[in-house]
Amino acid sequence: MSSEDRVVSVELERQCAARMRATTTELKAGHLSLLSMPREVAGVILDAVNAVAAG
Repeated sequence: MSSEDRVVSVELERQCAARMRATTTELKAGHLSLLSMPREVAGVILDAVNAVAAG
């Protein structure tokens, strides 16, 4: 989640994530964290892949 998102309410993001019982990571970024923090986003994705692979 992007804690400084001004397009989608951060509170709404948190509520939706809680409703689906999602594991979340919060980045201090705006709406386009994929562009502004690509290494951090890639790290989160790799952590998720590793967690699923480990079972």
